[in-house]
Amino acid sequence: MPKVWCAGVLVADVLVRPLKDMPVKGRSTFVDNVEVHIGGCAIVTAIAFQKLGIDAGIMGGVGRDVFGDFVRGQVRAFGVDDRGLKVYPDMGTGTSIVLVDPEGERTFIATLGANGVYSERDIRLTVRCQ
Repeated sequence: MPKVWCAGVLVADVLVRPLKDMPVKGRSTFVDNVEVHIGGCAIVTAIAFQKLGIDAGIMGGVGRDVFGDFVRGQVRAFGVDDRGLKVYPDMGTGTSIVLVDPEGERTFIATLGANGVYSERDIRLTVRCQ
């Protein structure tokens, strides 16, 4: 059982960089790089605990979609206990499109997805005291 449980927002961040100008309607704009990263306060904190050698678990919601698969895969890759995750079959996963200009300034386009419906009612863990 993890020593720390982190509850809250889980997000797939799609970083687009560098974006020199906003795209013109109806036209393609090319950038050097598009990457997908894990984001959200709860999962970033849980991963930080794991990196510090403190066993952590995550509580939050994701959708049954490609971004939910990505988030769950990253949770497992970092060794975070995922028993507190709830998968909502009819919801999307919280996602942010992060537009990064050449100076590093970020602009976000985001959806809450499953983060908008996950609540304390969804927490179903039993903790054993030793």
